[in-house]
Amino acid sequence: MISFESHETQSHVLTPEGAQVALHGSHEARVWAALPAKGAGSPIAPAKLKNIIGDDAAKVGQGRAFKNSWIAKEGDGLVKAVCQQRSAPRGSSDLWQGIINRRYSPERTP
Repeated sequence: MISFESHETQSHVLTPEGAQVALHGSHEARVWAALPAKGAGSPIAPAKLKNIIGDDAAKVGQGRAFKNSWIAKEGDGLVKAVCQQRSAPRGSSDLWQGIINRRYSPERTP
């Protein structure tokens, strides 16, 4: 007679979008980083911003960056409203990098 035991394991896997955020920063941080400081350069038009960071990141990031008061409208373009954005607590990027290194692979998407 053959006997067996079943063992179940659970793991968390980042989606491709989650891996992109973990590697390159949040959508709003990418918007903020792409813009010039107020008075330090010419404002970037939203259409040009989409070309720089990508359509999805620009759409989501602009709204969140405005909500956080990180960016401002100047004329027809956008500029940084603050010198430094408030981001995730220190050490969280190390946590995400560990998850990416161990768990994320393009073949393993949910």
